[in-house]
Amino acid sequence: MLSESGRLEKRTRVALQVKLLILQNPGIVEKAKTENVSAHGARVVTTHPLPHQPLLLTSSEGKVQTYAQVVYCQRLADQSYAVGLQFESEA
Repeated sequence: MLSESGRLEKRTRVALQVKLLILQNPGIVEKAKTENVSAHGARVVTTHPLPHQPLLLTSSEGKVQTYAQVVYCQRLADQSYAVGLQFESEA
């Protein structure tokens, strides 16, 4: 059943500092802040646009790491970028 937002799952509003490592260009690390998180993905805000490719998300203290795929990247009014991430499911 879809929620009022049109999503299949509930998102939790949480602001955490994270690092995003672009896997196809390991020298690039983007600092970001989460806006909301679910079991399958997150929306983060960055200062640069991110390509639609895989990355590694790491919490600022390094305790949590997960692989994710960028599914959208949109410019915001304040010149930052909202990036939608889909976490890779474990096989």
